[in-house]
Amino acid sequence: MTDGATFAWLCDVYVDRAHRGRGVSVALVGHIVRELEALDLRRWVLRTGDAHGLYERFGFTELDELESWMVRELPAGGIR
Repeated sequence: MTDGATFAWLCDVYVDRAHRGRGVSVALVGHIVRELEALDLRRWVLRTGDAHGLYERFGFTELDELESWMVRELPAGGIR
């Protein structure tokens, strides 16, 4: 997801366990990185529970200031 100007959020990237270890994630993230680089965005972010090494290969580093992030979650079923 991107605003097309300054920011991109890489989300919902998942390779089924049955297909891991075949280079699918490297090819997928590589393609995404090439597409986003063309937009000359200032910041890209993502969250991962287990693929830090993969994303580090593409220049991602861990965030130091997580407390600056905020979230608003909608209840199940949407806005009421």
